[in-house]
Amino acid sequence: MEAINKLFNDKASDHNVLNICETAQKRMSECGAHIRSLEKCKEALKYTIQDFKLLEEGITINSYYELPKYFKTRDILLTQIVYLSSIIEYIERGGKSRGSYLISSKPEQTKYELDNGELDNKVCEVEFVENSLTHCKFSWKEVRPIPKGESWFENVWKMYRENEIIK
Repeated sequence: MEAINKLFNDKASDHNVLNICETAQKRMSECGAHIRSLEKCKEALKYTIQDFKLLEEGITINSYYELPKYFKTRDILLTQIVYLSSIIEYIERGGKSRGSYLISSKPEQTKYELDNGELDNKVCEVEFVENSLTHCKFSWKEVRPIPKGESWFENVWKMYRENEIIK
């Protein structure tokens, strides 16, 4: 409750939660959508961290009606920190364009390299380090094989109905 009460004080603030949220959404669309570059993602991460700190330390809200937007914006910024950090990790690891996005070789160029499959059998697990906005831990692991078996919906549903799954 103390953290919420801190949002309601008499200090003047040029920043409001609506502007921060809108800026964050635009920033992610510009650098983390279908066209990405290492430089733009690093810059976006820097500004996302600044916005998060501003949200935590220097923002006031006018009424309790703005609380949901405050918490939504906080979640958006935390999520962006993790996603942008992950995109940076992927590119620095040698990841290239594939699937639903292109990674530009140079920040303002339209030159793209296709992925060579080097990371196809890897998955990157990301852990957000609490109390450290600038650090996510990454661990690259081999992709596990898809289990074999007769797990068609009808078979599994029949087993469930006959109490063969949960006993």
